[in-house]
Amino acid sequence: MWLYNNIINEDLFLEQEIKFTWGKKMKVFIFGSCVSRDAFNFDLPRLELVGYFSRSSFASAFGSSPQKDNYSQELNSNFQKRMVKADFEKEALQKIVSTEFDVLLIDFVDERFKLFKSTTGSIVTLSNELSKTPFLRQAEGVAVSPFSDEHFQLWERGWKKFVSSLSSHNLLSKVVVNCGLWAKTDEQGDAIPNVDLNLIEKANSHLRRLYDRVFLDIPASQAFMPSDKMVVGKLEHKWGAAPFHYVDNYYYNLVDFLVAFDDSR
Repeated sequence: MWLYNNIINEDLFLEQEIKFTWGKKMKVFIFGSCVSRDAFNFDLPRLELVGYFSRSSFASAFGSSPQKDNYSQELNSNFQKRMVKADFEKEALQKIVSTEFDVLLIDFVDERFKLFKSTTGSIVTLSNELSKTPFLRQAEGVAVSPFSDEHFQLWERGWKKFVSSLSSHNLLSKVVVNCGLWAKTDEQGDAIPNVDLNLIEKANSHLRRLYDRVFLDIPASQAFMPSDKMVVGKLEHKWGAAPFHYVDNYYYNLVDFLVAFDDSR
């Protein structure tokens, strides 16, 4: 049985405003997605974002060798260029171990993307951004479907390297896992627009499998586990309606968890 379901405590996650403990700035590095980064869209005087990598699977970022980036310059957004380049050149790990931070916040929402295995054995994440470039018309290799067994196996290889590297740098105790799931409904109780419920169930089954594996290496005390009341889509979200664009309370409670986690160390 999935550990996540066994240890969640609803009483810890009542609907509330953020309660800051004033003191030093907490430095947070994110390897993940909008479900973690969006918490910083609020006025957060206690937190400082010192690094952010997204649009990468653990399979690509940590479980594969670098390859030359010939595609990021095809994109218009500087942020998108940086993320695609970082995925090709595997920049995240070196940046993580060389940056001073109090918390490394990770999530697995970007595991929803396909992977691409080149004929040389290198792996990249087929993010929406990379798909806008000529990459798929020019690359030689095969795509790996998200939520598949092969995707999980490649993810696990990257996860093991991530854990090993952070352990060797005495950083694993600073990891916080943001254990979100895809929301099935919005704040009005309606289905998330334009998203098949079967896809949501499939994504959540895969995420639970990842969390089960993660908890072999990371204690539950280092995991933010939102209640069902928080895993709700927000129709007027900054990025639009989606199963992983949550109501504000999700982010408020995530920040509360980060502050309490840092204060306890």
